[in-house]
Amino acid sequence: MNEIDIRFPALKEIYQEQRQAMVGESSQEGSFLGVLQDKIGQLNENFTEVNEKVENFLLGRENIESVMTSMQKVNLEFRMAVQLRNKLVEAYQEIFRMQV
Repeated sequence: MNEIDIRFPALKEIYQEQRQAMVGESSQEGSFLGVLQDKIGQLNENFTEVNEKVENFLLGRENIESVMTSMQKVNLEFRMAVQLRNKLVEAYQEIFRMQV
């Protein structure tokens, strides 16, 4: 799988953790890790698009409604990604505490 250029530290950390957790080839279509990587990449692209919209707004090429809508959408996506990460960490910790 190609590396993704991630400019946001929080996303980069999540992406790197998932890459390190990979065992073998995970590029199988439909695998959890593959889907997760795709969504993180998509979220990163959305962040980049919002940054471009903000720059265009500052240059007078974009209207405020479009910028604010995009910002809220990315904010919601990011909060959902953080909650997913928290649930995954919680599940991992629960499994780790299980007695064999």
